[in-house]
Amino acid sequence: MTDLHFSDKSTAEIHQLEKLNQILGIAVQAPFYKRLYHGIELPLKSLDDLKQLPVIDKQTLCTEGETCKKSLYTRTTGGFYKFSTGGTSGRMSFARYGLNEFQEVCNGSAYGLMACGITPGDLVANCIRAGAFWTGFLTSYRALEMIGCNILPITDNQPVEKTIEYLKIMGPNTIFGISPTLVQIAQEASRRGINLY
Repeated sequence: MTDLHFSDKSTAEIHQLEKLNQILGIAVQAPFYKRLYHGIELPLKSLDDLKQLPVIDKQTLCTEGETCKKSLYTRTTGGFYKFSTGGTSGRMSFARYGLNEFQEVCNGSAYGLMACGITPGDLVANCIRAGAFWTGFLTSYRALEMIGCNILPITDNQPVEKTIEYLKIMGPNTIFGISPTLVQIAQEASRRGINLY
């Protein structure tokens, strides 16, 4: 978890190009991306070369992912997580993360949560719903652990009234969750005249 600051645009572009080529180098190990990028000279020589890459639409990725096809796998050995990505598409589609890839996602999440002000001294009520194949549940816990804060694993799997009861008992100084959950908690607490801070 590092914060990169560049003194000039040229240095930033060099770093961006290196990172982009690193990602593309891994991606083309998957048969899908190998076919998609066939004929494109990799590694890219400049950020302007990014225009050569075809845009991949949501429909294509959902179709490739819905039957757990191996065409999206960048490797077939080693440990992995398989998550559902069908939340916005309305249909079950899957993504597979190698253990190291999942760790990178968690590193980024922890970095983002710290940038939002969560610190090791906080008592955080994690109100992310635990659902089958849902990425957010595991990612949020791992990210909070990496920060070193105190975690209340309340989830959002119970009625909002029970969540508020837990919040009153435990007294966290931070509540973490998706917007609809947080709004529902706030509305119910307001309706009942309960002060959660």
